[in-house]
Amino acid sequence: MCIRDRNKDLLDEKNIFYAGYSFGGFIGLWTAIRHPKWLRAAVVKNPVTNIIDMFEMADCPDWAYAEVLRSKMKAIPSLEDIKAFYEKSPLYAAASIVDPILIMLGSKDLRVPNCGALVLFNALQEQKTPSKLLIFPDDNHSLNYAEADEAGTLNSLIWYESHKIQQSVSYTHLRAHETSLHLVCRLLLEKK
Repeated sequence: MCIRDRNKDLLDEKNIFYAGYSFGGFIGLWTAIRHPKWLRAAVVKNPVTNIIDMFEMADCPDWAYAEVLRSKMKAIPSLEDIKAFYEKSPLYAAASIVDPILIMLGSKDLRVPNCGALVLFNALQEQKTPSKLLIFPDDNHSLNYAEADEAGTLNSLIWYESHKIQQSVSYTHLRAHETSLHLVCRLLLEKK
């Protein structure tokens, strides 16, 4: 039994959001590619978008071989290796992305090169996929400096809220100036 089945009453299947960092961003992009319109929106931070870049420019070039080819790194990749890196890179399937994507990058990231994410963002913009790019000039792969942490959290929440399908709320329980989120919090606090 999966988590979805056990928590059916808690899951709003019309409002599924994703957040992923680094390899988690890679997974989120592939989720958006393989399951269009399943996610309401996604936030990806320093995502792996182009595995060829990982081999050529990252501080861990062996990652591309270990994760994609399940082999030891070669000093010079073969044409077959490059083809496999290409086929496994979300960047090259960007035309399939229709879900709103917020991309956050640390400009000093040495672990995952930014260039693939920048190309991805431009492709999303060109195909009119709702997308936004935030670059934190003083941050690195971890995006944990105060500015990136605060702005990233705030922008993620705004991104999700702006792409959420609003559910009808029973106004008999809703107080003036109270949102549905406030209502849920209030009812949980009032519950005995």
